[in-house]
Amino acid sequence: MGHHCHELGLKHIDDDGNNLCETACPLAEAIEREGLVEKEIWAHTLEGSLKHIIIRSNPTYGERGEIIEATETFTEITVYDELRAELKAAESLAILDQLTHLPNRRLLDEIFPHLRGMTERGEARIFLVFLDLNHFKEINDRFGHLEGDRLLKSVGLVLEKEIRAGDWVFSHHALRYGGDEFLLIFILPKSFPAGSGKAILERLSRLISQIRTPSGPLEAAIGGTFLKEGEELQEALQRVDELMYQSKKEGKIRLDSRNE
Repeated sequence: MGHHCHELGLKHIDDDGNNLCETACPLAEAIEREGLVEKEIWAHTLEGSLKHIIIRSNPTYGERGEIIEATETFTEITVYDELRAELKAAESLAILDQLTHLPNRRLLDEIFPHLRGMTERGEARIFLVFLDLNHFKEINDRFGHLEGDRLLKSVGLVLEKEIRAGDWVFSHHALRYGGDEFLLIFILPKSFPAGSGKAILERLSRLISQIRTPSGPLEAAIGGTFLKEGEELQEALQRVDELMYQSKKEGKIRLDSRNE
């Protein structure tokens, strides 16, 4: 507090070799622009190593709407390089669903070790969402499989292209889990805003309801939970699956907020 990074021996360098701590501090830029600033930089650590990272700076507001400070989150790009490599390799294993063009559930087995590693290293929080279309069998039986296929394609497009829950979401991945069930994986910064899980579920519910069926807006049961540190895949899936079925029973989104 009260010091510049370079005074403490830290150096944040851009690709042109400029020391951002002295010339273009992302924190100062976030305050000046009153919004998110994201940059890829090279960081010289106190231990003398060099790391390629994504730095995200966000202003923090007081009760009267004034900016009182700014915060930064750092994520090693190598983490995302590994994840992207896994995604590319997974595609070669023919894991894409032919109807929706989303990956199927096999992708989760491929990338889950990386997701859990992000959680254990404190680099990110992982938010899992299960979505099940309501009355899909009735729609198929009444209007035919072509209509059912159209709805599944529309849902796939929404999940892949149109979800934008906020600037604080690092990235997301959508999977067709099976039948009319879909799984979404959101990678959030460790210091994500309060209520971010609820905001994601509400945004998702609104997008799905904009898809029209012959009998009205499409509806879905939606449950969400955060991956716990050290948790096994099946434990997390069972918890979010139970939340999804509670949503189907109660007719509203269900969020496990105990570890938010």
